[in-house]
Amino acid sequence: LSSKYNLNKFYLCHKFNSIYGSSPIAYLNNVRLEMCKDLLKTTNHSIHRISEMVGYSSPSYLSQVFKKSVGKTPQKYRKIDKTNN
Repeated sequence: LSSKYNLNKFYLCHKFNSIYGSSPIAYLNNVRLEMCKDLLKTTNHSIHRISEMVGYSSPSYLSQVFKKSVGKTPQKYRKIDKTNN
């Protein structure tokens, strides 16, 4: 982003944080996780396919990040959501 907009990366991070309340990376991860939750609830795509769709390098990394943030693996999240509906 800093190269694209010809800004100092520290200035960009500071400005982004002051506007959005998180770093650009944390914001991106949050957007990816929200997309992942939505896809888990609304589709039958595999975890591998969902990881590709939301921009994670591998399903195992998605599972690791998802569990750290949500407290459950994507599989358990999907299963719990299906039983609640």
